[in-house]
Amino acid sequence: MNPIAHIETPFKTKFGVPRQAGLADYNALVVFEPDYRIPEAVRGIEEFDYLWLIWQFHLNNKETNNSSLITNHSSLNSSLNSSLITNHSSLNTSLITNHSSLNTSLITHHSSFKPTVRPPRLGGNKRVGVFATRSPFRPNPIGLSCVRLLRVEPGPVLVVQGADLVDGTPILDIKPYLPYADSHPDARSGFATAAPPQALSVDDPQGLLATIPADLRAALVESLAQDPRPHYQDDPDRLYAMLFDRFEIKFRVTATTVTITSIKQITHNS
Repeated sequence: MNPIAHIETPFKTKFGVPRQAGLADYNALVVFEPDYRIPEAVRGIEEFDYLWLIWQFHLNNKETNNSSLITNHSSLNSSLNSSLITNHSSLNTSLITNHSSLNTSLITHHSSFKPTVRPPRLGGNKRVGVFATRSPFRPNPIGLSCVRLLRVEPGPVLVVQGADLVDGTPILDIKPYLPYADSHPDARSGFATAAPPQALSVDDPQGLLATIPADLRAALVESLAQDPRPHYQDDPDRLYAMLFDRFEIKFRVTATTVTITSIKQITHNS
């Protein structure tokens, strides 16, 4: 699959990104790649309030063997077609060779597959099935987010709200959200029965938030209030740092409060 676009957000690293779409109201830009930068491709999209973004967890360090599986499967088809043109005996040889290679790839992929993960919502100490979670560490590193479409700008560029994506995340596809089919308000939601509470207050004793552009300030506060720390960390003396837009934010967290200790503007080379 080829990315059709990428997203531009103020969240420069995974640490601090809202845990789900819609939890922080900030604007992000969906910028199409050159081959898809065609106005006709988004004709009519402005008639929808929400969109599904299908995207890639491109910052995952652990690679899966799906690519080798796809490569071998493609190689198998290519060899089969070539052998069909040549002769029957070549076909048999190619079938045996590629089938063995495909099986090896399947076995390797299966051995690296981890069927359970530890969701942050469960404190990071209880395992559940990976397919019962939205963990980024999956057999195929694909994410799904519902965002609000605010407007379409020339380019075309989609201005969206509520994305839970790192800056630069590749977008694989975009589809309109359909309330009659996609909304199920009475559905059960397993261990994630309700949105995480904004339990923490954000304390800015030095008035440092004034250095953040006004249109981004609320998003930063919302992100900090959701407690970006891993759930297994609870050290009130630990100093945390996150990159947000062109700023490095440092803070400490107690049971009820996030205290901002410094905000420093950074350059791309720092």
